Amino acid sequence: MSNYRVVLRGVMAGRSVDQVAAALARLSNKTPQALKPMLSGKPVVAKRTDEVQKAVRYKKALEKIGCVCVIEAEITTGTVAKSVALPTEPAISVDLTTVTDSSPPPAREYEYAKPPTAARLRAMFKPLGLKEWLIVGTLLVILCYFGLKHL
Repeated sequence: MSNYRVVLRGVMAGRSVDQVAAALARLSNKTPQALKPMLSGKPVVAKRTDEVQKAVRYKKALEKIGCVCVIEAEITTGTVAKSVALPTEPAISVDLTTVTDSSPPPAREYEYAKPPTAARLRAMFKPLGLKEWLIVGTLLVILCYFGLKHL
């Protein structure tokens, strides 16, 4: 059986320990003073879980507020627990979070065609007079006749 643990290893460059401790305190039920020793740089286990998806979500949430953390696999065989560090870059990258910031959504690769409305259809066929409609109808009848004849 394998368990996963999210290990805190400090604070990201450009962030202060006070800022990250305050953000972490808002997510947990501890005070920033109690969380500062966890952010000193020594490896501290922040979360243990048996599902890798939960560990990835927890790691992403911690990285979003400025923590440096890694996911380690803990393989238990009998009574001995062995810790194996997983690579920092996953083989398959899956985004499990939702967009919560105010950044614009990503651009679409394609646009769907808009269904015709009655107003658009009227505007499209308005220039046709009676003479043109008779020609279009005659052509449709001829096409149907020759289409059915050659079936």
